[in-house]
Amino acid sequence: DCFDGLLARRFQWTSRYGAIADPIADKLLLMSTFIVLGFLGNLPMWLVFIVISRDLWILCGAIAYHFFI
Repeated sequence: DCFDGLLARRFQWTSRYGAIADPIADKLLLMSTFIVLGFLGNLPMWLVFIVISRDLWILCGAIAYHFFI
């Protein structure tokens, strides 16, 4: 992700797909990390639930904004 962002900024490589896919990939990586750490017992499940709920709420808001605004 860091290398991808560095290349995109350095060479001005941008696309509509990249603008949508990169934040979604970041959210999926964060959510999967929290889920695995929660199931391994390294994080309390209530924290995993809050983080996943927050990210899903943000995603739903972005989708609603896209379709209704």
